[in-house]
Amino acid sequence: MNEADRQWFVDRMGRSTEQDGFTRIAGRLFGYLLLSENPCSIQDLAKALDVSKASVSTDARRWLEHGILERVNKTDDRRDYYQIAPDFFRKLVQYRIARWENANGAIEEALQRFEPSPVVAARLAYMDSVNKFALEHLQSYLTEWDARNTKR
Repeated sequence: MNEADRQWFVDRMGRSTEQDGFTRIAGRLFGYLLLSENPCSIQDLAKALDVSKASVSTDARRWLEHGILERVNKTDDRRDYYQIAPDFFRKLVQYRIARWENANGAIEEALQRFEPSPVVAARLAYMDSVNKFALEHLQSYLTEWDARNTKR
């Protein structure tokens, strides 16, 4: 792959993940590591993306917490290296499920703590229904993915 194609993809991933609530640098980091055959250090990533090491470190840590990246150590090198986690799709879906569960928990607790007006009760019931629908489908996606993934 030539450098122009790599840069196009990295920038495209930056814009794409930015629309999903992540920073553009986080998306560019993700895109760069998707195309990298070997783990990369923070220093290497900062240079390749032309951003500060602090920015890369912050976003790498965020991806690490979500299970999208994994940290790799190299013998006789104290630096941390990062690479895409083997089953990052599953981790992304699990992250989404946790967000929906959190929202659903807040709605269920609100309905137990106070008695809303009919208008608010209908709105909360609608949100409860949406959240349960989303959770059910996201869980089924994971189940289907696991079944497909074990066949490989």
